Amino acid sequence: MEDLSAKVFRTYNASITLQNELAKSEIDPDKDTVETKVKFYEDCNRKVAILCNHQKSVPKTHEESMAKARQLIVEKQDKMKKLEQLLKAFKSGKELKGFLKTLS
Repeated sequence: MEDLSAKVFRTYNASITLQNELAKSEIDPDKDTVETKVKFYEDCNRKVAILCNHQKSVPKTHEESMAKARQLIVEKQDKMKKLEQLLKAFKSGKELKGFLKTLS
């Protein structure tokens, strides 16, 4: 088999491994739930991915997304503090005119 490339070999190896993992199934198509079947398939597929050394990479926009998430957390924390102050003022019977404008 002179024309056997590394890519073809890896594909063959992954296919055979997946087939062997799926053959180990004790799942009853009529009795088991779809969730059980999907979980079994994903577990088999994960084993093949480990064999093939497949790894998920970090998306290019990961840092930008994390910065947005951190900013959103800060904004929510600030709003939470303002709402707690408003609740405290409301319970004590203080004048609420200025508080309502600070929430927006």
